[in-house]
Amino acid sequence: MREVARRCSSGPGHQGELERYAKSDEARQRRAARSRPSSGAGEAIGAAFGDLKYEAVRGMIVNDKKRLDGRGLADVRPIWIDLGLLPRAHGSAVFTRGETQAL
Repeated sequence: MREVARRCSSGPGHQGELERYAKSDEARQRRAARSRPSSGAGEAIGAAFGDLKYEAVRGMIVNDKKRLDGRGLADVRPIWIDLGLLPRAHGSAVFTRGETQAL
């Protein structure tokens, strides 16, 4: 399970983020499907898988000095900003960084 969590937590760049989420969910669901439904193991497996993913990502950051998206520790993602987006709202703006957007 630790190796599956590590593989689901690695992948180059922002483009692979949704793919990592999908792989992670698929691996967790496969493992949970092998347990008995009445055992309540599904929740425990989900929590354990989350802990292992956290450990794998943290290890990559501390040991390899790389973030999940392949950036170094000192690298900053580009930001895109558009000002004056709404005609009546004072100080309106939209910004995008990675998958995060705000208005």
